[in-house]
Amino acid sequence: MFKQKPRRSRELTKAPPSKRQTGRRLRRRAVYTMITMAILVVIGISVFNALSVQMEYDAVLAEQKALLMQKQLLSNELTQVDSPEYVEQQARTHLRMIMPGERLYILTEAGSE
Repeated sequence: MFKQKPRRSRELTKAPPSKRQTGRRLRRRAVYTMITMAILVVIGISVFNALSVQMEYDAVLAEQKALLMQKQLLSNELTQVDSPEYVEQQARTHLRMIMPGERLYILTEAGSE
């Protein structure tokens, strides 16, 4: 059908690059490399910041959970404060009070005498 012309090699028709062209090419590569490095640094810093914020968020959630648990324990204790059993238990343990007719024995460790 169609006859194709034989192609000449580009290398045969091209002259070797001059020093000026080589210098431009090297400068262009250096600029592209610097831009790529800058982009990678910005991405790295952004990833580091995102991970540190996530770790801080997880720590705050754990602290919030602990505080909610402590709040629940304190609210349970608050409901028991008015009961006579709680008042008696606190008087016996913290104030070392006794009921009439009882004796208080204070035990010390064997090595402390």
